[in-house]
Amino acid sequence: MRILLGGIKGGVGKTTLTLLLGRSLARRGRKVLIVDRDLIGWASKVLGVTNDEGLLNSVLEGRTDGYYASTHIGKGKLGVVRFYPVSHTFKTSVDFVLRKPELMEAVSKAYGELLLDEGYDLFIVDNPPNVLPSDPVVKLEVQAFYKWTKADVAHLYVSDPTQFGIEAVVRYAEYVQSDPELIPPVHRGLVVNMVRPLPDEEAMAQRKALEACERIMADLCGTIPFDDSLFDYGDRSEEYPEEVNNLAAQVAEWDDS
Repeated sequence: MRILLGGIKGGVGKTTLTLLLGRSLARRGRKVLIVDRDLIGWASKVLGVTNDEGLLNSVLEGRTDGYYASTHIGKGKLGVVRFYPVSHTFKTSVDFVLRKPELMEAVSKAYGELLLDEGYDLFIVDNPPNVLPSDPVVKLEVQAFYKWTKADVAHLYVSDPTQFGIEAVVRYAEYVQSDPELIPPVHRGLVVNMVRPLPDEEAMAQRKALEACERIMADLCGTIPFDDSLFDYGDRSEEYPEEVNNLAAQVAEWDDS
């Protein structure tokens, strides 16, 4: 299964949640690959990727390493592939590859070798903010991925706890659902992240989350409290808030269904 994390803006903890989910699922014995489509590439840096050019530019430059890293966690495995470079010219590279079948084949081949050789069974895709299925940065990676493997899709939307942020994510989810290039998801979820751990605010966030989930017909709905210790990405999942591990358990159920 491919879990696509999305949101309308940066700074809502989407990449943090990607990393926490990946680590928690790996500890449950899953072989998880984070596909880092975010142009900042923070998930890749955290997990040890040293190549800022990503898979795309590495292939164009004839390189075959540096854009992938992995580690074993408990009985599972957590890997990351950085797909795009840190460069203001990345869109030019994307458009160029999409117009050149031989280059698209080379990118697909490099991606396919990683997907097939490493044996991953669950994929978490960290996206830039406000990205749509018809955007070239999505289409290129999706074409390369499905050339080699099959996987159902689930969408997991992430918002901050403000009313404005939640409403914006609901509208964004509606735009995604109406995109002509959409691969229909078999599951849909929404998480309100970084909720201040105060009883009144937690209750309000839970109510807002439930209302938003009804509007986008989500079958997973949750809130996660703000905890600055979560920005320490060490192997500390036993200390993560219960809500994080519960979210991982629900995602695992998605994958098993």
